Amino acid sequence: MVKAVLHFIYADRVDAPPHRLRDLAKLGRAFCMDDFAELCDPTQGRAESTFAKDMAALVGDSFAADVDLRLDGGDVAIPGHRVVLETSDYFAALLRFSRGPALDLAHWGDQGQVSFDVAVAILRFIYAGVVDVDAVDPFELIVAADLLRIPSLVRTCERLLVDSMGSDRESARACLDFAANFDFCARLKCAAQNVLRQEEVVGGVPESKEEENLSPFVATT
Repeated sequence: MVKAVLHFIYADRVDAPPHRLRDLAKLGRAFCMDDFAELCDPTQGRAESTFAKDMAALVGDSFAADVDLRLDGGDVAIPGHRVVLETSDYFAALLRFSRGPALDLAHWGDQGQVSFDVAVAILRFIYAGVVDVDAVDPFELIVAADLLRIPSLVRTCERLLVDSMGSDRESARACLDFAANFDFCARLKCAAQNVLRQEEVVGGVPESKEEENLSPFVATT
């Protein structure tokens, strides 16, 4: 039962056989863990989870932090938590060979000029699985995600760009110009081509060389 409680604290879900759920619900109520009790009791609806919000709040929080992520030659340090960072293959490899409480990320600037805002956005994704496109340039973020080998973040950024593009022609042209330079943006490129192709069908005239050479295949979701 203790293992099930810890699993909920770490992952926001219950991993227990059905016949133990009632006892776990009682345990949750006894320890004032209402979210846990509601999740274990199928007869009650569960309130909206605050797990992602709570995890995102840990980004840059010094509470229980055990490593400093140093940027800009050490002038900027972001408190981090190894147990969370190691869920990323990239950080797991860095931490495996790191000694001491500091992790020097000066090479981020050398490899791709990863800005502070992008670094924070990457950490928010690792911690909470969320991306705030209003707080960071999604094009800059997707390039950094590929640079740091975080494919799940690349896919998330690509999906958000496709969703925000909608049927807007100007956005589609900007996305197509960007995606044409990167092999990992095939879905974004295809979606942008589809938007521009639809305009042609209606009667528009291609305004750029890229639009004249639109791919014949259609994006799928």
